[in-house]
Amino acid sequence: MSFSIIAFDEEEGLFGSAVASNLIAIGGIIPVYRKAVGLVHAQGQVFPKGAESILDFLQKGIPISQSIDLTLTADENSPQRQYLACDHGGNFDAYSGDACNPIYETIISKNCVVGGNILNHSDIVGKMVETYEVNSQLPMAERLLLSLERGESIGGDERGTKSASLKIYSDVHPHSNKRLPDLRVDSHRTPVTELRNLYNEFNANGPRTFMY
Repeated sequence: MSFSIIAFDEEEGLFGSAVASNLIAIGGIIPVYRKAVGLVHAQGQVFPKGAESILDFLQKGIPISQSIDLTLTADENSPQRQYLACDHGGNFDAYSGDACNPIYETIISKNCVVGGNILNHSDIVGKMVETYEVNSQLPMAERLLLSLERGESIGGDERGTKSASLKIYSDVHPHSNKRLPDLRVDSHRTPVTELRNLYNEFNANGPRTFMY
């Protein structure tokens, strides 16, 4: 019921999340981040508890693929789940159960992992990955938003899109003076477009810092 992307930038030490869905307020339930551990999206049949379980295993030092497998083993509804995950070392993994609503797909790339279900078009995930990777000269947040916009432009969620979010995570935030994007459109006729408007306004006055 969502299409989304997780990215990692080793040089900047940043994790990034962008997601859009037919559900309202999707940004409040899909991305689950834990400092010094990783970032997980639990979609398909949305299951934040599953994301927390994966992070629990990662925190114990269990490799990312095994962390997903252990979480699935304990979940009787695992065939309906879809997970995207990145650990603190920048390792990606993904899972789509065979009972996910079609069209569903996940793709792991060098700098991101993208997935979706109830998609309107079979090329959406691949085009989102391509868009993120070819724009390597841009800041992570811009690349994530471009990827989400590309997915929406070629069909997005088969039922239409109602909400979207964009968030950048850093272990040093908010202890540095950098203000990172944390933007949500919880209910809108064109949420991805509105997310772009919010992002443009966020950046309107140049680099954002906290006031002291």
